[in-house]
Amino acid sequence: MDMGRLGELLRELEPLQEKTVRLRYGLGCQRPHTIEEIAGAFGISSAEVARTLDTARHRLMRLGLDAGQLRAGASGPLE
Repeated sequence: MDMGRLGELLRELEPLQEKTVRLRYGLGCQRPHTIEEIAGAFGISSAEVARTLDTARHRLMRLGLDAGQLRAGASGPLE
């Protein structure tokens, strides 16, 4: 997947969804983060992070992006 296209698709998400997905998959940061780390960073529960990720993944799938492409994006630079 083209990294520019991946970035465009991520920007289609709500801001919290985008930030959560980027952190979880390590997109544009040094490493993937755990759900617990993300929850602590945003001051929300782990269950809320999981729901946010689930909603974001479903929305990305409707836009034509699957989890494998997200994982692949983790290995490359992303704006």
